[in-house]
Amino acid sequence: MKRLHGVMAATGAVLAFALGACTSSTPLLFMGDGRPTTQVQCQQGDFASCAAQAGAQCGNAGFDAVGDTVQAGTRTLVFACRRQKSAP
Repeated sequence: MKRLHGVMAATGAVLAFALGACTSSTPLLFMGDGRPTTQVQCQQGDFASCAAQAGAQCGNAGFDAVGDTVQAGTRTLVFACRRQKSAP
C-alpha cells in the first residue's frame, strides 16, 4: 500500500511539473497522507523568496518541498505544509 502511495505521489508530481506554467489557487496534488500541495514562483536572483512565500503560508509548522524546478529564469516550488504537532 505504501508503494502505491509513493507511485501516486510521484505521478502527481510529474503532472504538477507539466502544468507548472499554469497558476491555480486549488491544490495541484495531494500527498499520500492527504496534505494538499501549493505552488509558488519567483524570479531568478530572488529564489529565496519562494521559500519565504512557502514559509509564510505554512507558519511555524514549516513545509516539505515536493518539487523544485527552474525554467527560463523562473523557479517553481511545489510544497506541502507540515501538520502542526499536537501539544502533549
